[in-house]
Amino acid sequence: MLTRLPHRVVIQSLTTASADGGCYTETWSTASTNWANIQPISTTERYNALKAQQYITHNVTMRQDVTITTANRIKYGNRIFHIETKIDPTERSRMMTLKCREEVDN
Repeated sequence: MLTRLPHRVVIQSLTTASADGGCYTETWSTASTNWANIQPISTTERYNALKAQQYITHNVTMRQDVTITTANRIKYGNRIFHIETKIDPTERSRMMTLKCREEVDN
């Protein structure tokens, strides 16, 4: 499987720190930078509290990286992709496909 990887993406990890009053602050930090192919799959629109919310799913293909899990997220420019599933389409541990949901501001 030869795949072009034209997009330079940042893999981010969530870190939490306790703050005053028992609260937590969440920050996303860079875990790695990879080349990837981002392909849109579908889009849906739902109404929540009388406001339309758009959901876009993508397949993000990149070289296999065992450190990437569904707890990570992908950042490409100012776009954010939340990882929902991770599969090895060829089962040869060379490439992986991540099904992601894009965070869309309406």
